[in-house]
Amino acid sequence: MLLLAAATAYQYSFAQEAYEIGRFTIEFNSGANEEEQAIQDILIRDERLFELLAEIDDAIYLADGVQIIFAPWPDIARYAGWDVDIEPNAAHKDGVILISYGLIVDVINRFRKNGNFDDDNGFAEFDQKILPNIVETLLHEVGHALIYVNEMPTFDVGEEIIADQLAFFIMSELYEEEVLEPIIQNYTYIAAEQGAGMVSEDNSLHPGAGERAENLMCWIVGKWSFNDELESSEGLEECEYLYAKLMDEWHGRLAEWWRE
Repeated sequence: MLLLAAATAYQYSFAQEAYEIGRFTIEFNSGANEEEQAIQDILIRDERLFELLAEIDDAIYLADGVQIIFAPWPDIARYAGWDVDIEPNAAHKDGVILISYGLIVDVINRFRKNGNFDDDNGFAEFDQKILPNIVETLLHEVGHALIYVNEMPTFDVGEEIIADQLAFFIMSELYEEEVLEPIIQNYTYIAAEQGAGMVSEDNSLHPGAGERAENLMCWIVGKWSFNDELESSEGLEECEYLYAKLMDEWHGRLAEWWRE
């Protein structure tokens, strides 16, 4: 059972609910509208984010505390130093992870737009399709936080790619294939909306949504060794190789910070 104790606020403090899990503090500001308030309530009551953070804290040494804040987009934009008029997003800043409820609403609406969210069965749909995307976003930002608090190198591939890889490494260690599939769906929807190429032009920035979808699909195929999504056995072998390479690299990269 997790011990969820009231946390002492860090530098950024506009939370209504705060919980401490090891070196992580997770805080939930009140949502700006009914839908955001419902999301806040689900995330607190579900407790799986707390369990995920406890797993990470048990496995990986953190040199300093990491604060995670869920809040309405205007609050996130203000503390991240972003224009409030851009699309809601998530960010890491100096050991603080900021995730907008508006980003989660956008994921829900994206699934709705593609006929892939049944509002009559909303709680189950949120659990199966939206929560995995929240987990992926959180783990991506945890990757940034680990780089910051542990002074982890980025291995000449760029911080965004490292954060993507670490998120998948943790998810593949903890979850089964069906949990990861909605993440691929979300990135595929984003790529279709953007009309962008499959590969980003600058790999020091976020990989393109299509590239992320392809990478995740290949790593998933590589782990579970099925080729329904691939056209040839050569493609399966390539993904198996890339998955094995990724796992070996990350077991090595984290060796300095594994807890006994």
